[in-house]
Amino acid sequence: MREFGYISVDQKHILADIFNLSVAEVSGVISFYHDFKTEPQPSKLLRICTAEACQANRSRDLVAAVESHLGSKIPCQTADGETTVSFVYCLGLCPNGPAVEINGQLVSNATADQVLSHL
Repeated sequence: MREFGYISVDQKHILADIFNLSVAEVSGVISFYHDFKTEPQPSKLLRICTAEACQANRSRDLVAAVESHLGSKIPCQTADGETTVSFVYCLGLCPNGPAVEINGQLVSNATADQVLSHL
């Protein structure tokens, strides 16, 4: 997944063999966890936390700034197709929200300027 960014049909079969599972069982696990993807993904990922603690710390303002900048509602991709912007429910930084994940790096007390600089 790290190397290719998604799990292909062929890779599902390999995983099934490695873990002595059926392909259906592997597919079930993949579909349960939102971080596992079954199609190629853009090279960059921005996820904004929308859990209660982050909302209390104004994550909605952050969402509004990003949507205004992109001219599109989240979830979406940037016009160049390089970045996927989506929501996530809790990144574990509750006391320091709003929290975002930018290309795998967690950012606490995120500001619109910080986030927009990555788009």
